[in-house]
This record gives sequence, structure tokens and C-alpha cells, in this order.
Amino acid sequence: MATTDGVGSTTQTSATGTAAAKKSLADNFDAFLLLLTKQLQNQDPLKPMDSNEFTQQLVQYSSVEQAIKQNENLESMLAMLQSQQSISYVGMIGKEVTYLGDEATLGETDGASWKYEVGAATSSATVQVLNAAGQVVYQTTVTPQTGINDFEWDGNATSGGRAPEGSYTLKVTGLDKDGKSTTALVYATGIVSGIETDSEGTALVVGPYVVAPSEVRAVNDPVTAAVN
Repeated sequence: MATTDGVGSTTQTSATGTAAAKKSLADNFDAFLLLLTKQLQNQDPLKPMDSNEFTQQLVQYSSVEQAIKQNENLESMLAMLQSQQSISYVGMIGKEVTYLGDEATLGETDGASWKYEVGAATSSATVQVLNAAGQVVYQTTVTPQTGINDFEWDGNATSGGRAPEGSYTLKVTGLDKDGKSTTALVYATGIVSGIETDSEGTALVVGPYVVAPSEVRAVNDPVTAAVN
């Protein structure tokens, strides 16, 4: 998961590289033909040049040209697949997703929420909320149930007062009955507001974060407050 910054397009970068390769090949081929013509014009009629070397070079140029053409076709296929993939995720816009991620945003008045998952061996867990500098602003000990647990943080710091709005990270350290560490997975939730295509493929925009579809564990309709 990453925050939304400027993202480049792999397809565009590859296409630029292919265009440059085509221009370079064309320039070299023109120079080769010019040199060949001059050599043929000035060759000794009694000792004609061996044409095998030129034929081999022509074959090599043809092979390179075919390789560049194949690369163009692959880029077109990649762009088409990325477009189709992006379209397939459009239906997730407006949905609430639960995804593998430990960051959540604390609002000015709202709290932040996460989910975490522990196994049957976990008898207790230490839950810490860290700020962007990695400092612990809130900590508590819980007795989780096996499976997925909800964790709601109201934004109040352990030392007192309310933490400033921003992005916070949840860290869960599970312990078994002997005090040994156990595995704990942390999940974040949010509403999908859009999709983006970057160097790693198609991603979902969830608040200020970019989430890979492979990290999504659940998709649900958002819960709306009842109107009285």
C-alpha cells in the first residue's frame, strides 16, 4: 500500500523506448545503405566485393526490425490488458473494502479503525498506534478472539489529549499463554474512490492510499446511517 502521489505509465515509457529504437535503427540502416552504395560504386571491377557480408548485415537489420515490431505488438496487448483490468475494477468504486494494510487516517473529530486477525494460539495482544514518526501515541492490551477482531481508536493519546489528524499505523503483537510472540495480521478499511494504473499495474484508490487488488480481503456495500 502506498499514498497517492504522481504515478507514471509503464506502457507510455515502453512506447517511448520503442520509438527511439525505431528511429535509431532507421538512421543506422540509412547510413548502411549509403555506405554500401558508395562501396559498390567505387569497387574494383576485376575484384568485386564479397556480397555475403552485406547479405548477413541485411538479415541482421531485418531481424532487429522484426524484434522491434514484436515489441510494439506486445506493448499494444499490454495496454489493452491494463485497460480491460481497469474496467473490471470500476464496479468497486463506491464500495467499502477491507485490505491488508496497517495505515488509517484520523480526522479532526472522527476516530480511526482497523481490523486484525490472530490464530487460536494467541491469548493476549498488545495494540499500539504509531504516528508518522514511528512514535507510539496510544497503547493498550486486549484479549482477542480467534479470527478477525475490530479495533476502534477515538484519537485520544495515552499521555492525554487528542492526537493531531493525519495518517497512523497500527501494530499488533500477539502473545500465547507462555508469552511467546504469535502472528497477527492487520487490515484497514475504506471506500474506493477511484482506480489508477501505475508501474505495477492497476490499483484502487482508498482515501489517500493506493491499494493493490491482491491485498483486498473483502468488498461490501458501505454502511449508511439511518435517517430519522
